[in-house]
Amino acid sequence: MAGQITINAKNIIGNASGTIQNDAKTIKNSAGTKFTQNGKKGVNNDKNEKRKPVAKLITKVEGPFDEKNIKVAKIKLGVFYKYSATLSRKPTDAEVKMIRWSHKLDDAKIEEFNGAPSSNSLSGQKVTINLRLFKDFKKGRIYAFLDKPDEKHSVIIKPNVVTLPILIGYSFGFNNNNRFPALLNPAVKNISLKQNDTVSGASVTGITEPGLETYATTTEKVLAERLTNLIMNRVNDDNKDMSAVAQAIVNQFLAKGGGVYHHPLLDSFVTKDTNFISFDKAFSYKIYKKLKKINNDLTQVVPNDLVRFDNFAFNTFANNYDGLAILIHAIEHIEVFIEEYKVLSASSVSFKLKYIIYDTFGLDIEDLRRFGKRTGADITLSNDRLVRANGGEAFSAWWLLQNKFGCKSVQTQIIITMPAKIYDKTTVYTHPNDPKKNTSNDTNYNIPPK
Repeated sequence: MAGQITINAKNIIGNASGTIQNDAKTIKNSAGTKFTQNGKKGVNNDKNEKRKPVAKLITKVEGPFDEKNIKVAKIKLGVFYKYSATLSRKPTDAEVKMIRWSHKLDDAKIEEFNGAPSSNSLSGQKVTINLRLFKDFKKGRIYAFLDKPDEKHSVIIKPNVVTLPILIGYSFGFNNNNRFPALLNPAVKNISLKQNDTVSGASVTGITEPGLETYATTTEKVLAERLTNLIMNRVNDDNKDMSAVAQAIVNQFLAKGGGVYHHPLLDSFVTKDTNFISFDKAFSYKIYKKLKKINNDLTQVVPNDLVRFDNFAFNTFANNYDGLAILIHAIEHIEVFIEEYKVLSASSVSFKLKYIIYDTFGLDIEDLRRFGKRTGADITLSNDRLVRANGGEAFSAWWLLQNKFGCKSVQTQIIITMPAKIYDKTTVYTHPNDPKKNTSNDTNYNIPPK
């Protein structure tokens, strides 16, 4: 019978007591499970034979190799690396697409790279493929196989580990004369105002700062009362938590031990403040641009190429009454760290930011000259309403407590950890004093102080 016969069926069963003869140039038999032929002569397969194991075809697995075909000791998440499976013979095109790949990360189950066989390439007797991983791990394996993965035909992989938290940015410093170095070190955290600004001689006699001569006989107790009243009157009476924070800072200052003050309640107050919210938006945008520039690869973060930004201040009208203006006002220094960093895809990441904000509860000589006691017309000419309200007596008392009676300034720390907000917009934040400085223009925004 000339022509072509096509039979499509789920099951075909043929029984013949005589002879079945097939004459064709090519005879192809495809079976999803098993193909059985029984006969006393000719083809004689009395038992169903399994396919040869992987080890008989795949002899060695190698990698990872970078884009220059150089083997690397550690891989970066989200980056493609080449792996190869050396075969015992040159495979057919169909066999090349039969080589499968899987991975095992730490104690997790072995997972197959879905669709990987279609990306296989042949080079001599090696089947190669480019693979990448996104999930964090400490130790893993890449397997090449046909039926079932085994360690004999795998290669160990290790991640290029970034120890978290990692410093990603810091502020320039509060003033131009106190810039913090580009390469940070532990000394950065030992921030304090000028402790050497002391009064002349053992007493206030002959002091040149205006108004201080009237305090020659004022007792430490009276000075402490004036300072306490200044601080506590700047906190809303109905905010008992903030009042407790303010009193605790004052008490630590008056105890003359100095040291660091940190409290979760103060962290919470700052988190909700509009000044911090604006700062967080501006910085989040800058870090978005930074991460985009390095393809979300934290291993490319280097100490001399961190995100830099201006400090901010608690200077809104509300801050005059919530306690933040008098307890902190202008921030001295900020460091920002990345925590819990996860690469979700080639263009998406998820992480938390940890802000550590430093300030000092204390005065230096410049503070005294700006806010200290005034007399007569000097009070009226002052631009600071607190000075106009009490003639600067409380600020002079504060300075004298620190420089005559040995009260040591306290380093205030605010620690805020929160999910990062990634803003991919043209302008997220504009500098309040210069509209040309905004987050869409890194050249002008947050220009380093000269």
